[in-house]
Amino acid sequence: MVVALAAVVCPSAWAQSPAPATGLIPIPKAVSAPNGNLMVVPQQRSGSRQTGLWLFVDTRWVNGYGYRPVKVTVWSPKPTTAGHTITVQLHCGWQRDVSAAQSISLPIGSTRASTNVSIPIYDQNASCFWWNVWVDGVKDIDLSLKKEDALGRWGLTNFSSSNLKLLVPGDNSSFRTFSSSNSMDFDVLSLEPTDFPQRWINYSCFDVVSLSTAELQSIAQTNPTAFEAMARWVRAGGQLWVTEVGADLSQLPQVSKLLHLSDVVLDADEDETEKVTTDKNGGKSEGAATNQVAKVGWLPAQFRRRFRAGQARGFTDKRSGQTRWVADPKVIAELERDPNYVRADRPWSTSTETSPRWRVSDSSQWFVEQQLGLGRVRAFRGTNEVVMFAQNKLGSSANAASGGASSGPFPPTLAMGLRSTRHWDSRHGLTPDSGNPEFAKLLVPGVGLAPVTEFQVLITLFVLAIGPLNYWILKRYKRLQLLVLTVPLSAIVATVALFAYAIVSDGFATRVRVRSFTLLDQRTGEAACWSRLSYYSGMAPGRGLTMPADVVMYPILPEWGNESWGNYREMVWSGEKEQLARGWLNSRTPTQYLALRSRKTPCRIDVTAGNGKMRVTNRLGTRIESLIAIDRSGKFFAGEQLANESRQTLKRISRDDAVKRVVELVRKYEPEVPPALAGSDPGYMGRRGRSGRPIYAPYGPQNGSEQLAGNLADRALSDLAGLDGQPALDLPPRSYVAFTTTGPEVETGISYAREVASFHVILGQW
Repeated sequence: MVVALAAVVCPSAWAQSPAPATGLIPIPKAVSAPNGNLMVVPQQRSGSRQTGLWLFVDTRWVNGYGYRPVKVTVWSPKPTTAGHTITVQLHCGWQRDVSAAQSISLPIGSTRASTNVSIPIYDQNASCFWWNVWVDGVKDIDLSLKKEDALGRWGLTNFSSSNLKLLVPGDNSSFRTFSSSNSMDFDVLSLEPTDFPQRWINYSCFDVVSLSTAELQSIAQTNPTAFEAMARWVRAGGQLWVTEVGADLSQLPQVSKLLHLSDVVLDADEDETEKVTTDKNGGKSEGAATNQVAKVGWLPAQFRRRFRAGQARGFTDKRSGQTRWVADPKVIAELERDPNYVRADRPWSTSTETSPRWRVSDSSQWFVEQQLGLGRVRAFRGTNEVVMFAQNKLGSSANAASGGASSGPFPPTLAMGLRSTRHWDSRHGLTPDSGNPEFAKLLVPGVGLAPVTEFQVLITLFVLAIGPLNYWILKRYKRLQLLVLTVPLSAIVATVALFAYAIVSDGFATRVRVRSFTLLDQRTGEAACWSRLSYYSGMAPGRGLTMPADVVMYPILPEWGNESWGNYREMVWSGEKEQLARGWLNSRTPTQYLALRSRKTPCRIDVTAGNGKMRVTNRLGTRIESLIAIDRSGKFFAGEQLANESRQTLKRISRDDAVKRVVELVRKYEPEVPPALAGSDPGYMGRRGRSGRPIYAPYGPQNGSEQLAGNLADRALSDLAGLDGQPALDLPPRSYVAFTTTGPEVETGISYAREVASFHVILGQW
């Protein structure tokens, strides 16, 4: 341990130690950084006493919610004389421990094997990593690291969900280096393009990936798996910045071709052409065109909020002493509740409101953007200023909240890009370590609530039987002395009866309620799905949940606290599966997750259209309850009750009828608090379980400010139905909306779970 600590405090001392003469790589320097560490075990210089192996664990990444890839390398000083299977179980956390296990194969005659172990980060206070290692099924204590040895020595810096997290390309000298603005508006991780993640879930901690046009093309050619993973992350809600497309956007067609986007460049005014708008009842407003369809292409971002002088507020981090300036009211409210921050005393000074930078209404002079799935691609005319910041070529004292108007050398292009980017918690509508105010709106109906009326009847009968009736019978037979026996026996029988009734009424089965939104691009075969999973299991499965490896899971916690909130969660990676083995689902406890999936999919609807007719074949793998389709000319067609693999000729309908159908279905399945809980004090809802006792945890979650109704998927649903003032069914030609019985891209993790009261929407293009 002394050697390991010396390496952290003085890495050069570690480097001066002689490296072994054999093997493919020398022992690396131990590195300690705010975003993680490169740790070397064992601490002796001779390798493991059991196998002679070394283990290098690199936890450096961006600090944020999401799945964090930890690079684990097994190294042998000499070529192995036998093959080995090394199983590494990583742990991360503080009070809420999460672990991820994965196996590494070290073939015979080799000296090195590496893998990335993806571990979910759900806690802003996830302060350290530790691990257990088994070599060929036998635990190697020299390659393992105990929790007590890791605490306080290999710690991470706590992060804030209000900081934007960016990934940029770097070189070998800046591998996994971490930069943060003094104002703490954003954090930047530099990574070699050859080491960009090859699984989309490993981008889930980021808000933005920023690349030049040449770098994007290079990754597409030299690291196509990483390019594909990055594109899937964008479809699932991420944001890709592509810079150096030229002042005249001359490189834009190349970007469009790589990402399968439209190469049309639209003006902001051109997109504001006459559209159909709907009122709250789904009716068409006056003067609206009957079959107006959305235009697709590159557009400037619209700036609806302007940061004016005097609006920014300063907050000082008591842990680091750094002052952060923000103008977003949500972020200000969050920091005011955070005990780690205090209001700054010195005033904020900006340029006057007459500065031209405060009067801009769109981003046309800096960048244009286009939707890709639920995410966004931005094409910048100039250079990659995020890379310049990471290389310390920009002033670190500049502040993004100033909108480029500060006296420091903060470029307005970067300021405008940052200020118009949604943060992680805003995109997802939750923070995994905070209570969510909308938890009660998607409970599984019919279970989990105390049957108050039934209990009142049983208790009333019990009181009458054990009191007057029992006394009358014993007195009649002159056996009043038996009261000392009949009263406790009757109480035991009544208690067992109540307990049995509670168990039988809820049963032992697992029920799941799902609300999903899927974007299906049949032109590329790519699908991105957001699903909210609400479980109630009478008896939780012993093996937990089994999910595909392309699914990320984020817990949704109730505001009133939950006994399972602080539980240890264990997951095991095995090929193309992730086994959520322990702590993910407890018996008779309402449990919810937000699951995101992005992948290549075989699901589709085959469409044949022409001469004012349309015929479809359902190949989604599920029953279509209702279908609305738009042909290439903007005409609307509808169909219902279409079984899987069946064909149907759709009926031509007006846009008004199509809008009314969509609005009716979306409103019908809006999440609502159950009638039994309506009007209840939210803090009391924790007492509604079968046991009738409070279920507040001793360290319950803090309540979050974000709402699931504001996340990307729910916003897309609202926009689809025109519920937030947007035009309803504002879709391009060759699109469809399908309401299905089950979600073809939804995974519940339990094959025998029964879906109840679910709602699935698929928005597709062919």
